Amino acid sequence: SSRRRHTRLQGDWSSDVCSSDLLGVRLHKKDLAEDHRLFFNFLIDIIQERSIDVLLVSGDVFDHANPSQEALHMYYDILLKLKHTGCKVIITGGNHDSPAILNMTGGFLKMMDIHVVGRAEKNLQNQLIPVYNKNNEPAAIVCAAPFLRESDIRVAESGESHEERLSNRKLGMMKHFEALVTLTSTYSKLPLILMAHLFASGADTKEQKRDITIGGLDVFAASDFPSNYDYIALGHIHRPMEINGKKHIRYSGSPIALSFSEKDQTKQLVEIIITKEVVSEI
Repeated sequence: SSRRRHTRLQGDWSSDVCSSDLLGVRLHKKDLAEDHRLFFNFLIDIIQERSIDVLLVSGDVFDHANPSQEALHMYYDILLKLKHTGCKVIITGGNHDSPAILNMTGGFLKMMDIHVVGRAEKNLQNQLIPVYNKNNEPAAIVCAAPFLRESDIRVAESGESHEERLSNRKLGMMKHFEALVTLTSTYSKLPLILMAHLFASGADTKEQKRDITIGGLDVFAASDFPSNYDYIALGHIHRPMEINGKKHIRYSGSPIALSFSEKDQTKQLVEIIITKEVVSEI
């Protein structure tokens, strides 16, 4: 059926900008590797129990741009386990990630239906990833936007003020998201899912242990995203939350507590159902 339901689990492995994020992170010198393993085992169980078709990971896979061998081993180990579930995986780079390290094995992982976009591509078509139903028909399009660095979206101009730089960077981000929408016109108006790694104004950061904005990028508002997107899966913030009360724009948050300020925080994964015409959250 063209309206066969498809499930996508938004799993943001990490989502903070200044404090430690995920693989390789330590909390006051305590290694959290075992906590990560327990979460990944839980994630695998959920994917199998719920028959999840697609997992989105919106940036900050690693704590450092040069991850340890243990962190890399854990990364590839969980990807291999995810491959055996039959779940499609889409990963975008965050500001903590090295695009080169994430993209290094991208071609090999793609053969396992694991798609990695470490940084913005020159050919934006490479950031469009169709999701297919059981009949091998396109059911939705994922626009996989990683953390957008300055060089990805604009050329700095001599004599710019700080305010002009921020305004032009924001404009470059908006144009990037709009360009991805334009490229989806050949897919017959399928539901559009955007993955983005940024700080959206309206996000509640009172439980972050540091200021997580980058150079004032909190000017990016929910209304700045193109209205064409049916769902926007954000990475950057620890706490799961909607942006400005909009259910289709949200952070899933980090899977485990990364600071003592998060001890009473309820972590979550976000599951949504995709039909040919609509995306709805469970």
